[in-house]
Amino acid sequence: MSFKGYQDLEQALDRMGQPTDQQAALIKATMQGKRLKYPQRYDQEALLNLHKAKMHLEQTLDLLNI
Repeated sequence: MSFKGYQDLEQALDRMGQPTDQQAALIKATMQGKRLKYPQRYDQEALLNLHKAKMHLEQTLDLLNI
């Protein structure tokens, strides 16, 4: 992977930032299997998917930095 590729991944992570306290609590509840009712569940699932994507990007950078 090129240096530009690393920069792009790191930039994507920076843009995602950290979840707010409320978002972190919702992510934790979702991972514990607690689900909101529709239509709020769509936002809940989107937040969880974004969190998972961020985790995968972090893992990718860790693996590439070996």
